[in-house]
Amino acid sequence: MPSERRLIRFAPTEVEDALRRFAQEQQRTMPDGKVTGIAYDVESDEGVSARVQFEDVKPPMHFTALEMAAALIAYCRKVQVPIPKQGQKSLHRHNDTLVLQIDVKPR
Repeated sequence: MPSERRLIRFAPTEVEDALRRFAQEQQRTMPDGKVTGIAYDVESDEGVSARVQFEDVKPPMHFTALEMAAALIAYCRKVQVPIPKQGQKSLHRHNDTLVLQIDVKPR
């Protein structure tokens, strides 16, 4: 029986938008200033965590791998990109983008 693998790529601006929305929903204060960089930490079993640096603000804001995944899945829902509930989800870096990989096994 066939299985499915879906790859959803996020540009840096989409990651920033997703993290801003996530922070607001979680009632975390995120600076209004310009994001000067997003540094992705080494991939772990949980996925990719990130540090977001803002102009004139120190230290950077940290998002765990689980928060990153939650932010990007919520962003997909917001922009109406379908995400299968049953799929195994993982987050990977690819150059300057993040990739949400979803593997759906046959039933």
